[in-house]
Amino acid sequence: MAIIQGGLSRLHIRYPNIDLKKIKIIAWGAGQFLRDLYPLVGIKAEYTICPHSENQGKIIHNLEVKSPDYLLKNEDPKSVLILIFSASFVEVSHQIGSLGNFQSIPAIEYGTQSNHIAEELLLLQKNIHLVPPQKEHYSEIGFFTQGPIFAFTELALAYQRFQYPNDYHCFATDAGQSPEALSRCARWVDEIIEVQLPEVPGPLRRNYMIRTAKAGAENIQKKGIKYSVRLRSGNVAIGNVRKYIQTTFGHQGSYFPGRIGFHMGWTMRNIPFQISEAFMVARAEDMLSLWSIEEDQRHEDDPSILFSPEMHHSDLARSTNENFVWSTYAKNIGYANNTIEDYLLFMREKLVPVEPELTTYSLKYTPLFGMEFDSNINPDTKWWNNLANNSGNTEHRVMEIFKRNSSIADHYARRIG
Repeated sequence: MAIIQGGLSRLHIRYPNIDLKKIKIIAWGAGQFLRDLYPLVGIKAEYTICPHSENQGKIIHNLEVKSPDYLLKNEDPKSVLILIFSASFVEVSHQIGSLGNFQSIPAIEYGTQSNHIAEELLLLQKNIHLVPPQKEHYSEIGFFTQGPIFAFTELALAYQRFQYPNDYHCFATDAGQSPEALSRCARWVDEIIEVQLPEVPGPLRRNYMIRTAKAGAENIQKKGIKYSVRLRSGNVAIGNVRKYIQTTFGHQGSYFPGRIGFHMGWTMRNIPFQISEAFMVARAEDMLSLWSIEEDQRHEDDPSILFSPEMHHSDLARSTNENFVWSTYAKNIGYANNTIEDYLLFMREKLVPVEPELTTYSLKYTPLFGMEFDSNINPDTKWWNNLANNSGNTEHRVMEIFKRNSSIADHYARRIG
């Protein structure tokens, strides 16, 4: 049995001011993901988009498959919401972004990991007018959020402030953004740092990231704060940062000297120095050392960063911001940075995971629905605890399964559940 949680209300995390009455809904995808899951979401799309010509013109679930070019020529980005039916929703989001400023969101994800945080964020979004919690004292932990201001950045900053009211928070962002947006964000942090724009953006605008991240890390270090936590401007930390620091670095700060806590979730095992930079925890001096790398003076069309599909999979790293940041840092502190062996040695000696105590959540990729399959006909500990505590919709699920017209043969084939 597929158990689905979520709904269109989650759109307000990603697009807080969206008016659904004025929006046309379009799907993206024509593969198995769309075929299997579109009927489950209960939201009617006008048509679906697929970049592969062999799928264009087909009809899937009464949706005509059209080309991205059709979308570009016939739709106003402000009046369209694209539901992404693909497991590779990050890559699809980038494809959609290359067509224009279209609004898009993953339609559904496997698993329920987003459900709890999505509920918290929606509640906070409804109460975003609340007065930020007052500080009783300052701790030895400083959070710096870095990046441009998105529609959901204020919500991300508010969430962090409510989770960690007595820690220092600053937001390092590009100079020249909307004063109104800056004012909304400023409510939730101790300091806004506006950073001069780089003359050379660098590939994927990475110099904007390097410059603002350095400003945030430098600010925390100058204030004498012992530990530094870095987040993108659309991410929040999930878990207990204080417990992670005490466990990983020790109560006296003597464990794992010189190491940086990194997020494993978006890191690649088999691509050199493809290490997530979305969320990290470190001593303030180590965080500043990382983000004090030189900026990348190359342009987007530089041959050294171009790649093609037939290249070895590790060549993907030629173009990524993650590879540039971490491989440059490795070189700066005396590590070789050319081979997969160099990469693994660097990870082993200079990094430590934030998991399982911590992870990060991207508001940008909040799915409309989370889905899990429950084919277990026997009670387990999780089921019992939910039943005993009247949580997890356990009773509702049992009743829904009981009402289905399933046979004894279905039972023995484990098709019930």
